[in-house]
Amino acid sequence: VMDEQRGRLFSFASSLMQAGPPPPPTSLATLRPVEASTEPQEQAASSVTDNELATLAARLEATPPEDVAALVEVLQELGRLHVTTDLLRELRLGILTRGLVEHPDRTVRTSVRRLRTSWKKLVLELATGAGGVEGGVASGGA
Repeated sequence: VMDEQRGRLFSFASSLMQAGPPPPPTSLATLRPVEASTEPQEQAASSVTDNELATLAARLEATPPEDVAALVEVLQELGRLHVTTDLLRELRLGILTRGLVEHPDRTVRTSVRRLRTSWKKLVLELATGAGGVEGGVASGGA
């Protein structure tokens, strides 16, 4: 099953590389309504983070499993950014990282498990009401 997933991921990454560089990501901030009380600076910061997350998600998807250094770099960058449950769903970050939990390299496994654990805590906090706000925010621990 893992070889099949790697094969699909590798062929997808190869097709991305042959197609040329990806277009710049669309700001996900435009996909969600922004509260009227939000300051323009906060809106700009939010869209930058959304764009960074979208760019990192695309990089993670395009990185071959053999490129351990690039995988660890992307996972660590994902861990430094704040992520909302909405963004986790929109960018399919859980799906993108699921296959890396059993990666042959220990550093990749550790990084992705920390990251996914922080995201799971966020989702559980929101599900139990401890998070308080919808679309809660978490920063990863990669």
